[in-house]
Amino acid sequence: MSILVKVCGLREEQHVNAAVDAGADALGFVFAKSPREITPMDAASISVNVPAHILRVAVMLHPTNEEWQTVLSEFFPDVLQTDAEDFASLDVPDSVGKWPVFREGGK
Repeated sequence: MSILVKVCGLREEQHVNAAVDAGADALGFVFAKSPREITPMDAASISVNVPAHILRVAVMLHPTNEEWQTVLSEFFPDVLQTDAEDFASLDVPDSVGKWPVFREGGK
């Protein structure tokens, strides 16, 4: 059994570097209203030196396709994580992994 470790809510380069040094498999950047929210350009900037084997995850909550396209074009994530039903209205290229979120009670 293997475990994937994602460190999420990163907003500073020093925290990105610490997560990489600690052996994280994936780094999550929040593009939803949250105290941990970051802009796509800032996320791209602080993750520019992340090794290729570490996944950069765009964490979103009910994004419009326009919001997603901005994240895609400015941040270039490896994975999109959002609610499962959101994927039906988003244009996600095959090169980007999809991590659906299933919420208790369907909310």
